[in-house]
Amino acid sequence: MRLLRTACLLPVFLTACSTTGPIVLGDRDAETVRAAIEAAWRSHILGARQKNLDAVCAMYADDIVYAIDGERPVVGAAAVRTMEERGMQTGEVASARHTIEALRVDRELAYELGIVEGEVAPHGQRPQHVVFHFVALWRRNDAGAWRMAHLVGQVEAAAGSAIQAAPHIGN
Repeated sequence: MRLLRTACLLPVFLTACSTTGPIVLGDRDAETVRAAIEAAWRSHILGARQKNLDAVCAMYADDIVYAIDGERPVVGAAAVRTMEERGMQTGEVASARHTIEALRVDRELAYELGIVEGEVAPHGQRPQHVVFHFVALWRRNDAGAWRMAHLVGQVEAAAGSAIQAAPHIGN
């Protein structure tokens, strides 16, 4: 039975590996949702580069849960805003790029597997390349806007880097 399941999933896996763009599955409006999520990330990253706290925090739902490997989860928009503000005070985002690896849309929910990577410089230090791998749960609010409700991720940075413990590249 396990072999049969593996054989059935193999074509899906091979097709997914051969695509050049994100894997987008789900509702007929999945491409529209993808565009909305990409726009939210662009605004978030631009806000981080410009140190615009409102722009950085606009993509989060009021009940956001922000969980990074090795750190205590940050719960609620106010707590995440404080975390983002602290991050903006300790460094600069020189460049960053968001990529959706896969997206599944199911009515009012969207599940994103993604990466944000770029150059981040703690104050007084050279920029270092950082890669943030994550899974995010997005939820459509009553106004029809997509907001991130849950973020689980892991940061990679150069060994010995002061930014290894940074929550993520957008800070």
